[in-house]
Amino acid sequence: MEIKNKVIILISPESWGKIFLSKHNYALALARRGNKVYYLNPIENNLKRGEIQVRPSGIDPNLRIIRYEPFFPVKLKFHVRWLFEWLNRIQIRKILRKIGDPVDIVWDFTCSYHYQHLGEFGAALTIFHPVDRLSHDTAHKKADIVFSVSEEILQQYTRTGVPKVLINHGLAEVYAQAAARTDFTRKTGRPLKIGYIGNLLIPSLDRQSLQAIVEKYPDIEFHFIGPYSSKDNNIDCPTDNETDRDFVSFLQNRKNVVLHGTMSAAEIAERMPEFDAFILCYKMTSNYKTDNSHKILEYLSSGKVVISSMLTYYQDKDIIEMPDGDESFPDLFRRAITDIEEYNNMNRSQRRIEFALNHTYERNIQEIERILHKLTR
Repeated sequence: MEIKNKVIILISPESWGKIFLSKHNYALALARRGNKVYYLNPIENNLKRGEIQVRPSGIDPNLRIIRYEPFFPVKLKFHVRWLFEWLNRIQIRKILRKIGDPVDIVWDFTCSYHYQHLGEFGAALTIFHPVDRLSHDTAHKKADIVFSVSEEILQQYTRTGVPKVLINHGLAEVYAQAAARTDFTRKTGRPLKIGYIGNLLIPSLDRQSLQAIVEKYPDIEFHFIGPYSSKDNNIDCPTDNETDRDFVSFLQNRKNVVLHGTMSAAEIAERMPEFDAFILCYKMTSNYKTDNSHKILEYLSSGKVVISSMLTYYQDKDIIEMPDGDESFPDLFRRAITDIEEYNNMNRSQRRIEFALNHTYERNIQEIERILHKLTR
């Protein structure tokens, strides 16, 4: 099956905004292939009851954003499930009428209970594509095929007879273009610059380890790119709790820390060459099992060493630096920066870039096309 010139509804648990995750990047990549893509935002409580808006994305003419507030109380989902499902089918029909185009593909990234029967959209193909752990209710969602970024998530899916396929995260085009312009020479006579790109409010962030390395290396500059408050943050996660505030306050008061706030992918790609290394420091939570992360490919596209906590997807890849045995993250960090020139030599840098470029969103879609073709022969 060729995924071109199709009408696609992409269902996302995260609203359209400045921060791009897998859902946003797939929507844009699909639109650039000539598909008419409707990005369905999660429910927005600031709209009027029953309101549905379809607006241009402002990025690609083939990409439109759907904002809506259901015509019925969503809390029925938790109290009268059968009634919620009946009313939600009516809501889907209202959305389809607002779109006005027959839908070819429904591509669903939501991991919580809302759209359980994707066939209700009337599309010829329904894809379930979770990139986060599934809620108990979602593990049996009805779809034609399931893709995910980790085996752990695929194993959670319990409906029999549905193909389950591992597809890594993707690299956005803006990072692929920047990779082609990589300069491998390091500017000497300045402090080491370490970059972190991501939301500082996510529960899985290992704040204790990050604080330890920031305190231990006052002569290293640490640059944090991403939201550290609810401002300019379109990603749904707990915010404004005491742990977040204490950590952000610590960073704000360190002379060797720069908090850049939210930046677009184009702005980030432009800044990445100035960093000597990138860090990812996560811990296991009830919703995140340290299996994979979308930011790794962005880091790798720079060619610079990636210093990361354990990610099971990359255990056998020998492409990022992860703890060795009982090694802690601060110990791993010390090992990497002690010999930073070796870790950033040209051969290693080129391997990282090559790996990242082999996983662009366009290549992922081509791989999905091949898989779908095999299944429909």
